[in-house]
Amino acid sequence: MAATLGELKAQLQQQLAAIDEQEKATAESMRPQTVAEVDDLQAKLQGAMDELKTRRAELEKQEKNKGKEPAK
Repeated sequence: MAATLGELKAQLQQQLAAIDEQEKATAESMRPQTVAEVDDLQAKLQGAMDELKTRRAELEKQEKNKGKEPAK
């Protein structure tokens, strides 16, 4: 006869626990693993921040110039 509901439930719980462990391992493997990787990511983030600052300044300049246009 097929496994009882209790046995099926226990198997499912074991499989879910194994999946949780795999998810944790996958998440950890995606994190930087060396100081060099952290430094590289920080440099990329800083570059992105610098680009955003530049873009913000451009947008502020455009908005100020729009306010100075003569009315038609």
